[in-house]
Amino acid sequence: MPDTLKLNFLYVHILFDPKAPHSFIINKFMGKLGKNPCWIKKGFVISTLLSENANIDHVYKGIKVDINRCEMRVNLLPLELHDFDVILGMDWLGGYRA
Repeated sequence: MPDTLKLNFLYVHILFDPKAPHSFIINKFMGKLGKNPCWIKKGFVISTLLSENANIDHVYKGIKVDINRCEMRVNLLPLELHDFDVILGMDWLGGYRA
């Protein structure tokens, strides 16, 4: 079951996933973040559980996550998700020692 949290003043459904190496955001929210993406010089391919491959060539850096009035930051990669708006992976979980 996803949690609903505030992400850059938007309420989104977030999955905390310790098996995901990176953190992701659904494509439809990218324009609502209020930030421009940073292009990755050397992109990479992400394989999803649905056996789909996604080419990633940009990241949204320093996006605010508000949990109980505690503000944290996350870098989010765009990915077509179906059940969640955001996945917070090990890059974020490990950075905040969660």
